Amino acid sequence: FQRLEIMRLCFEQVSSLIRNSPAVEYDEYGNKIKVPDSTRLQLYGYYKCATAVDEDDIPVASKRPSFLDPVGRAKFDAWVECRKVCEENMGLAMEKYVEIAAAQ
Repeated sequence: FQRLEIMRLCFEQVSSLIRNSPAVEYDEYGNKIKVPDSTRLQLYGYYKCATAVDEDDIPVASKRPSFLDPVGRAKFDAWVECRKVCEENMGLAMEKYVEIAAAQ
């Protein structure tokens, strides 16, 4: 129980930092730093897994966005992939999210 509480606090802090960080950052030389889309999608997927609590928050194939919405479709697919890894384990989803964010 204590480990889950610590992970929840870490997750809340890290996700808050990410949500409140500027969309574009620069290194010490003035070059743009871009987080790869694949990493951003993983963060999105694990965030959704860690925060989904209702039955309505579970990805269902019939709710997958159409090919006319490529961004929505990519986000949905990332969520589904992360859900396969976590198997409804919110603690694991939080841990993965923090690990990926820390690696950036």
